[in-house]
Amino acid sequence: MKKKEDVQGYLFSCVNYDPCPLCFGCRAYDASYTKCSKCAVDMKKNVCDKKKHTDKALSKMIRRITIRV
Repeated sequence: MKKKEDVQGYLFSCVNYDPCPLCFGCRAYDASYTKCSKCAVDMKKNVCDKKKHTDKALSKMIRRITIRV
């Protein structure tokens, strides 16, 4: 399983690094930024797949804790 410490954005303390709660890849990746060229080396490891990890999908995966009285 991938850890947050394995992602290039975290290692280089990138200002634009926005970690995905599922895969820890950067959600703010943009190929037009020169800083993002370091993360482009290994896309699967460093960049979040935005098509799969949308906000709508994430909200379905996170459940509220139910307390039975």
